[in-house]
Amino acid sequence: MLSPDGIMPDELIQPARRAEAYRWIQAQPLESRVKVRLWKGWLRTVGQTSTAVEYATLEHSGIER
Repeated sequence: MLSPDGIMPDELIQPARRAEAYRWIQAQPLESRVKVRLWKGWLRTVGQTSTAVEYATLEHSGIER
């Protein structure tokens, strides 16, 4: 897990901005494992859970793919 604080725009770190936060992470030029860790950190910070599809999509959007 990677804390989104200081990495993501502050306005995206709230439950109501879930879709935007997810798209922001997905669009970043990062390795898959970093994207998943950042998403897990965002989820923990805002008190939500994720789906297997969300994780799989992030895993396939990494720069190593």
